[in-house]
Amino acid sequence: MTYYYREKDYWYFAGLDKESLLRLKLISSYKRNAANKELYVKSDPAKEILLKEFVADCGIEEADPLSIVRTGCKAEIKPFEELLSRKDIELLVDELSLLKKPRSYQMDYLYYAINHGNHVNGSSVGTGKSLSSIFYAEILDLFPCMVVCPASVKSGWLREWKEANPNRSVSVISTTSPAEDFNADVLVINYDILGKRTEKNDKTSIEVRLDGMKKKKFSLVIADEIHFLKNRKSIRSKTFKKLAGKSSAIIGLTGTLIMNRPVELLNILALIGRLKEIVPDDPYHHYFFERYCNLKETFWGMDMTGASNIKELNDLLTKCCYFHVSKRDALKELPPVTENMVECEITNKKAYKAAEEDLLEFIFNHFKDEEKVEKAARAEFLVKMNLLKQLSLEGKIKAIKKWVEEWLEANEDDKLLVFGSHSAILKDIQKLFKNSLLVIGETTGKKREKVLSDFSSDPSKRLLFANMGCLGTGVDGLQKVCSNMAILELPPRPSDLVQVIGRLERSGQENPVTIQYLLSSSTIDKDLWEMLKNKKSVTDMLNKGFEDDSSLMILKSYGEKAKKRKGS
Repeated sequence: MTYYYREKDYWYFAGLDKESLLRLKLISSYKRNAANKELYVKSDPAKEILLKEFVADCGIEEADPLSIVRTGCKAEIKPFEELLSRKDIELLVDELSLLKKPRSYQMDYLYYAINHGNHVNGSSVGTGKSLSSIFYAEILDLFPCMVVCPASVKSGWLREWKEANPNRSVSVISTTSPAEDFNADVLVINYDILGKRTEKNDKTSIEVRLDGMKKKKFSLVIADEIHFLKNRKSIRSKTFKKLAGKSSAIIGLTGTLIMNRPVELLNILALIGRLKEIVPDDPYHHYFFERYCNLKETFWGMDMTGASNIKELNDLLTKCCYFHVSKRDALKELPPVTENMVECEITNKKAYKAAEEDLLEFIFNHFKDEEKVEKAARAEFLVKMNLLKQLSLEGKIKAIKKWVEEWLEANEDDKLLVFGSHSAILKDIQKLFKNSLLVIGETTGKKREKVLSDFSSDPSKRLLFANMGCLGTGVDGLQKVCSNMAILELPPRPSDLVQVIGRLERSGQENPVTIQYLLSSSTIDKDLWEMLKNKKSVTDMLNKGFEDDSSLMILKSYGEKAKKRKGS
């Protein structure tokens, strides 16, 4: 199979004959990715013209890298042995005195989970992954059980387990929890208090923070939002490994298995004990990097932040330890979702223009080649890009205020959930509306629960402003009282947007969901909108999994603007 494709400033080739290879060598030296059987060339403006002529003259067709089927997969996943049939599981469910019963797709999950061992449930946001794992624990009687999760959802786990089985003892653990709290059937603890760094004999080590956890041997460990553990060097990952290493079973939950790059899979697979099945006979993971991370050599060293053979990797994971069901497949009764863009004119055009010019000048002067983008001055670029986002939001405040006022007047008793990312500005906007509510980073857990309760139960509380990072994951119940959302600024990743929309598009929603994006076509909003919509479709195609941070794509877009500006 002969093809080429382009990613960032690299050209990739496969299946070239000797004559074509010789011609390519005259244009540029190339390097080889053995696992993918591909050659790659770092391009520049001079090479760009020659490479275009090369593929045209040789009749080499351009391919979509996501659709390429490459041969040579190293891993072979053995068919699973059925431990329990679906009928067996149904009988076990019937014998339990649970107040909730699994839905059809949750029975599919239970069949998979029980027969595949340690796994990740990567089903879409809103499909009830936490409840499914509760069924799993109750059916197999896997107690004591530890649930590790973000701090914001600890109370949700307590509520959901009690709603399913009121007789099950569940303890939410904090740094001040008394000793008796550790004797419950289920311990719920957040990632941030798992462990701590200590100095011993001039060496730094990681220790479990809470004495009550050190001697516990868990039958089941549930890692909610397991992508929090993608970094093997982090305190939370090392502590989790200590606590979960002796357990009988480990499962992970996440709405997006891969938040950024396939390389981030490695530690997750290692923690659940399934890495060797995906990466056999590869102690340093070189083959994994080559085949699935599009490994390439750069001036700065080996780059393994890319993605390749994604469908193959997804198939391997599915056969081995990854369960996924999409929201629309699982919840066929869900009402439709309508998304609209509302044009917002900014009032600070002069300040925004000055910041944009500063960014363009910075890019033109510093980022002549892509390696420097990622290594040298990316932090400063991100600061400048964030300033544009901030100025864009500040400039839209007047338009946002007017739109929200009109919406409240036109929609009588309906409630509206409003999301943003810049907490300080969000706080200022919220103050413009009497009787409105706010959840941001500084909102305490107790206050947060009060706000959510007021929004759900008080008819006069029609507006809830929230930071995406604080209310974008792990919150259930809003869909029962609200079906309208306004998004004031776009997040860098499609997965963040999926999580936010998932607060309303989930089981229990009875009304059509309307999402309004309050954006400006004259700011960075436009670039983010186009990129997110494009990347969202790619993510959907690949099972809601593999995506990249949009910052580098923004950089490339603004880099082209900078070149045109200087050229003119």
